[in-house]
Amino acid sequence: MESKAEMCDNFGLSVGWAADFRRTPKPTSKLAGNAMKRKIALGAALALLGSASLLPKSGLADEQSCMAAANRHLARLGVEQAEAKEILVVDQVQFVDGEPRTIGYQAWVDLQSCSQGKLAIKMSLLCRYKTAFTTPGCDVPGFSN
Repeated sequence: MESKAEMCDNFGLSVGWAADFRRTPKPTSKLAGNAMKRKIALGAALALLGSASLLPKSGLADEQSCMAAANRHLARLGVEQAEAKEILVVDQVQFVDGEPRTIGYQAWVDLQSCSQGKLAIKMSLLCRYKTAFTTPGCDVPGFSN
């Protein structure tokens, strides 16, 4: 004897049929084709987004683009280009679920007027200015340690 009773979990939600599986309707080829078209369209959209210049690229390319942005930020902060001896741009990393994730960039600027410390510029993933500060040994008017 076949049972057509539906099995339910503790919340009354359907979790399957205890029925004859031969009668389970199969998706039509039209439905399967539509699902495939949606998957292909989604894949194409993701590929297009991944290649768009709006999304940050990984590795050295971001650091190079942030190097140019760091020079622009220095100019806006009133620091002359000749005052900067060296600029080093590094990833700002945060661990999420044990995995390192780049959350932004920092430019470490070695200034002529600083004997030991540096000027630091924090930037977003798109190299936009967030904040700037100096480390001990580097006293620049307008910046906090």
